[in-house]
Amino acid sequence: HRQTPPASQYRESHRRPSRQVAVANAAMCYEPAVPTTARPLQPEPAPAVAIDVTPLLGARSGIGNAVAEIVAALDRIEAAPTLVPYTLSARARLLRADAPPGTRFIPWPARVLLAAWARADLPRIDRRLRPARVLHATNYLAPPSRLPTLVSIYDCSFVRYPELCTPEVRALVPLVRRAIARGVTVHTSSEFVAGEIEEIFGPGLRAAGRLVVIPLGVPVSATRPTCRHRSPTRSRARRSCSRSPRWNHARTSRTS
Repeated sequence: HRQTPPASQYRESHRRPSRQVAVANAAMCYEPAVPTTARPLQPEPAPAVAIDVTPLLGARSGIGNAVAEIVAALDRIEAAPTLVPYTLSARARLLRADAPPGTRFIPWPARVLLAAWARADLPRIDRRLRPARVLHATNYLAPPSRLPTLVSIYDCSFVRYPELCTPEVRALVPLVRRAIARGVTVHTSSEFVAGEIEEIFGPGLRAAGRLVVIPLGVPVSATRPTCRHRSPTRSRARRSCSRSPRWNHARTSRTS
């Protein structure tokens, strides 16, 4: 015969839990389970970058060499962003052999684009640069874009000494001003030029984080040993090949 527990003991064992205990039990029920083997976090892929490779076409200037080294260096990095190369010249297709594979050739003449972009933010070329999420204008000319844009400016002689520049170079002045007014970030390679940019195109760019100085590196070819000696005459002759009056073409041609 089973003995019946006293009434007081029965009430104690069947008493409802306190509110604090109920809340604690509910929290334990909804707590996420800890996996036995935590999965490593996969890094997000770097955003694709549209890069202007027009300086690579034809006879290369200093900017052309800088762009070539940038493209080559990124190609050697495993986690580098995908590049979307593009050119701003209707005749660039004639020099497609100088452009990287997959280059997007903008079909409008450069003079038409310069005239349009000096007055308005049209036409845009964003659709032709998909899937790029960032734009690097490597040669002063930043096209109107809804993408975050970086424009490289290596000297300000086109503003300080317009008489030494061709009409095409002088036409860049209002385009650079419009680009900076749109909010682009400016890259240059020296503190001296950074000071000029701050003075000419408006103070506050560096304080706002929109002016960065990244010096150009030494080309890989310059670090390789070679048995050939460089001739000063060849160096001057190469410099005189530039068609811009800024390099004093007539004088260097006479002295080479």
